[in-house]
Amino acid sequence: MLSFIEIERGVGKSLTGCLLVSLAGLKENVLEHTLGVAGVGAEPVLCVDNDEAGREFIEKIRAKHPNTRLHLPNKNFKNWNDQPQVARG
Repeated sequence: MLSFIEIERGVGKSLTGCLLVSLAGLKENVLEHTLGVAGVGAEPVLCVDNDEAGREFIEKIRAKHPNTRLHLPNKNFKNWNDQPQVARG
């Protein structure tokens, strides 16, 4: 999550009005609990790894929450930890 935050800040994006939660892996129960606490109208935005496990998780969550949005690493990178190393040059 820290890599994602640094990338967003680096391109001038504000992360206000949101709740960032590390799932400590692809743990559906953590996401469901967080959405329950956040209340009605909470819209998940998944920032998972760009790999098979991440895509499977996305499909599972979208089946329950069709309005789920995605924010994935650039297609050239598996995860957010790899991306900033190249972006910083």
